[in-house]
Amino acid sequence: MVDTEIICTFVGIIGNFISLGLLACAVPTFSKIAMNNSLAYLTISLVYANDNKQRMYVGGVFLIELVVFGLAIGLVIRQSPTSKTREEVAGVFCIVSYALILVPEALCVVELQKTGSVENVQTRNLVGNMLYRLCWTIYASFKYDVVLGAVNFSGFLFGVFHIKVYDVYYKRYAKSGVDKKLEAAEVQV
Repeated sequence: MVDTEIICTFVGIIGNFISLGLLACAVPTFSKIAMNNSLAYLTISLVYANDNKQRMYVGGVFLIELVVFGLAIGLVIRQSPTSKTREEVAGVFCIVSYALILVPEALCVVELQKTGSVENVQTRNLVGNMLYRLCWTIYASFKYDVVLGAVNFSGFLFGVFHIKVYDVYYKRYAKSGVDKKLEAAEVQV
């Protein structure tokens, strides 16, 4: 019989490769930024925003992220007397923040259903996120970590749902012939 540590290590390695692939999905965007001699994405967002309202929104979100991150680090260091409790508090914080990642994905599903257009959906990210969460679910089941398993399993189920919604709208989108019009326009350009 195979040792559970070997399985966990193997699943962890696969998860790391999937994570690397998810990070590599952003390479084309960052290469476009680098070709334009602009290496700070947030600065680009602020400089090339359409109006001051959009600049304020991006700057506000960035400021909120910095404050929350700083408070989390400060509270963990200040309020946790031992390294064991620091690990537990930081773990809870990470799991909550990981669960909050599902919110933008849910908004993408709502937007997909609202517009019916699959143009902006990146299927590599959908499949990669689903497989990544599956790896962590398997890992958590072998480590008997209920919280980690529950968060990742719910994320996996949401990923399956997201792909199914994408599939339904892609079939409608393909039947409408819009994709052929877009391909013809891209060839002309």
